Amino acid sequence: MDKGTSRRHRLAIYGGTFAPPHIGHVHAALAFLEQLQPDTLLIMPAAVPPHKQIDAGDDPRLRLAMARAAFDELDSRIRVSDYEISRGGASYTWQTLTHFSKTTDSDLIFLCGTDMFLTLDLWRSPEIIFSLAEIACVMRVDDPAAYQRVKSKAAEYAERFGARTQMVEAMPLEMSSSEIRERIRQGEDIANLVPADVASFIAAHNLYQK
Repeated sequence: MDKGTSRRHRLAIYGGTFAPPHIGHVHAALAFLEQLQPDTLLIMPAAVPPHKQIDAGDDPRLRLAMARAAFDELDSRIRVSDYEISRGGASYTWQTLTHFSKTTDSDLIFLCGTDMFLTLDLWRSPEIIFSLAEIACVMRVDDPAAYQRVKSKAAEYAERFGARTQMVEAMPLEMSSSEIRERIRQGEDIANLVPADVASFIAAHNLYQK
């Protein structure tokens, strides 16, 4: 490729607790890869998520292992990062984006779902988040009202922060990690909710039992 037409590496970051990672997470990651075509997608399990309560006895290293079980074989562009877990403490997005902006020569993209997108201005240091990364929101294609809320919020972010945003459209998969943990505690089957390797890992380590 001619040097004048080369482009910068595009590094996408998909953060979360992943307790446990489920097929909805996998679905979002694959939709992101297909529609936005980043060069690398980092799956970023949080050490201590500042915006949600995690179960007592949570082990970040086990969540990291589950994320690797879920994502390592999906696509050669996907890598699971231990950056936030190795750093420890509360995992703030602005700190993670600052780190990768300084240590890589990449254009950054931050992937989030609709609920997260609608509250980004309430996160710690949103001006840094919007200045360092393009924000890609995974949209529910079957919810026109939510789509309009996201479009309105994107316009607000552009005006307030100069934000760069785009939408990733995907069919919704209705599930949550907290519901899966409760099903495990109740002894219910989760085979259709998590990747097979994750289900095997949970069983082998007796995770999320009463």
